[in-house]
Amino acid sequence: MRISVSVAGSPTANSNAVRCGAEFEVETIDQVALDRMVQTVRQCDAVVRRTDCQTQDSGGGVPSGSTAATGRSLGSGKRLATEKQVKAIHAIARRQGVELDGVLHDRFSVSRVSELSISEASTMIDELKTPTPA
Repeated sequence: MRISVSVAGSPTANSNAVRCGAEFEVETIDQVALDRMVQTVRQCDAVVRRTDCQTQDSGGGVPSGSTAATGRSLGSGKRLATEKQVKAIHAIARRQGVELDGVLHDRFSVSRVSELSISEASTMIDELKTPTPA
């Protein structure tokens, strides 16, 4: 018997819904199969909730033999910041003591780092790395 699991987030004004799906085979619906379904739903939910909305491969924590994919782009077709960029921005801002909310809103008209495009995220990283003159 093939079990299919699909989890989808909500679309926003700037993006499509993030989706994660997985399939696996079970012989019977027993406690092991139920536990595997719950684990798969939790993993898909984690993928959907991640700020990274790039394509995930099956090595991303989804059970073996399944597939998972997420994708999100800005309404203009621009690709959003990668997970590495989002993490880097948060880490650098934390080290520099920069409050991101105001900067994101004022510079890029977004409320979250994950809403930046790849090029905007790159610009943001460069700006955060550049020390401000005293």
